[in-house]
Amino acid sequence: MRTMSKPRLSVRALLVAALCAGCGGGSGLKSDGSAGAGGTDAGAAGTGAGAAGQSGAAGAHADASDTTTAIHDAAATIDDAADGAEDSIARSDGTDRANDASDARVEAPLRLAANGVPIPPPALAKNDCAELRVQSVACSLNDECAPVSCDCGGSPLVFDQCISGSCLAGISCSAACATQSDVVSSVFGCLTNGVCKSASDCPQAADGEACLVPPNAAIGECVTRDANSPCLADADCRSLECVVTADGVGLCSPRNELCNTDAHCAPGSHCALAPGAFTGQCTNGMNGSLCLTPSDCKPSLECTVISQGQSAECTSRGVGAPCLVGTDCKSGDFCVNGTCDAGAVGDPCSSKSQCHVPLFCSVSIQSCSQGALGDLCVTDSECQGFCAGGTCSDGKSGSPCRGDHSGCVAGLHCPSTGPLICVGP
Repeated sequence: MRTMSKPRLSVRALLVAALCAGCGGGSGLKSDGSAGAGGTDAGAAGTGAGAAGQSGAAGAHADASDTTTAIHDAAATIDDAADGAEDSIARSDGTDRANDASDARVEAPLRLAANGVPIPPPALAKNDCAELRVQSVACSLNDECAPVSCDCGGSPLVFDQCISGSCLAGISCSAACATQSDVVSSVFGCLTNGVCKSASDCPQAADGEACLVPPNAAIGECVTRDANSPCLADADCRSLECVVTADGVGLCSPRNELCNTDAHCAPGSHCALAPGAFTGQCTNGMNGSLCLTPSDCKPSLECTVISQGQSAECTSRGVGAPCLVGTDCKSGDFCVNGTCDAGAVGDPCSSKSQCHVPLFCSVSIQSCSQGALGDLCVTDSECQGFCAGGTCSDGKSGSPCRGDHSGCVAGLHCPSTGPLICVGP
């Protein structure tokens, strides 16, 4: 990409100036490309081109006019070649490649999130393989890789390990040095997943692995096309959606999870989005589902932060609603194992305090009970009478008695032999 900071010094002008430095007027070029005296600022490239032009002119034995024509023709050829080389360099530069890709994405049809916010075209994560211009060669586990290093202003990066059967053979030092903190893990990912130009370069191509090449890039990276795989379009995902995350990165996401639009959610669900955001979460508005506003919840449900939670949820505060503490539930209900409960017979509990009086909590089955004759128990505190042999007893005739032959009401006894059942005299 040509710089616009000052006029480009044409190879044609440099060549003519060098060859005609002594031709009559003694005029040449200033370093900014304009006419000036002496022609001393042509630079190393201009001096070399001038020497080559002088040699060609001497070998041709032409007159001054023919020589001037030959000079201009040769200069035109060299100038055109320089234009092509300059364009090639610009296209291979990581920064200009990113700018070109951005320009291409701007022209893509504008998509809107469910809340009307524009969705940026999905991009790859910073330091992707294409931006770093990673090149690799095959290696074996015990091979030593030829070191590839970047000076990075005195804080060098050196890559010399065989990773997943690949050595780093080349990298853009300008891109690598710009983000040293992340580049090592990025290079590791590139070598582990595989750098590619087409799907045939990917080790798991037979299993559906693809080569994801960004716009205007020469290389890409091998991707699985499964959940959390990088993507630039839905076609880059396997039965998944290419969702743009909050930082603009495209990731394959299962239906009904991360979303930009309602189409990313299952039937009956929608994409809950914060104001100004283009990335949200699918929700069905039922008890316990995520919400941002009351409109994300079914009628009669509240959208509230449960106790000290970090995100709000839809809740009825009634039986079955999510909770962390008892105050998350309606008055008179209890919070048991993250769910509001009525504390009635058969309802879950972990202590007697989670059951309505006069009920008990049967620890063995973790549910509220009446503690009546025959109810399961572990201790006396779970029964109206006492616990004998794992069930509640009232000590009356025919009821269980304790293993120490106690527990029967007056006038009855627990036999020393036979079944432990209260009997008469």
